[in-house]
Amino acid sequence: METKTSIISNSVEDTERLAAETARSAVPGAVFALRGDLGAGKSVFARAFIRELGVDGPIPSPTFTIVQEYPVAENPAGIAEINHVDLYRIDGADAALAFGLDERFGDPEAVSLVEWPERAEELMPENTTDVRIRRIDDERREIEILPRGG
Repeated sequence: METKTSIISNSVEDTERLAAETARSAVPGAVFALRGDLGAGKSVFARAFIRELGVDGPIPSPTFTIVQEYPVAENPAGIAEINHVDLYRIDGADAALAFGLDERFGDPEAVSLVEWPERAEELMPENTTDVRIRRIDDERREIEILPRGG
């Protein structure tokens, strides 16, 4: 996505549709920073994104493993792998580096989804797209997708 997108999601299904649309526009090497408070819908967005790129089976939250890697079947975009990263339990960039985030973000065949990116903001590359999810009420969310520099 090249320009800012802003929508009001009225349901989980709306959020999943936007995530799927975003996944279809992803290119190898892209990084998506999923921002929002606890319960905002970052994991819902991430799971729908990952599923849209062809990953079947369980997609657990990487809260305790920090990183989940998913190989992706051959696809027109040339994406070979998805890195789903959750930095909630990380205490700064040095701790994040222990999980090889700099190498993952530099992988030209992978796409990375990062929950809680503010925990290691200085590691987020220039090609990061911010996905800001704000809870309006129990069902509705405001979601902004903003490429850096856009």
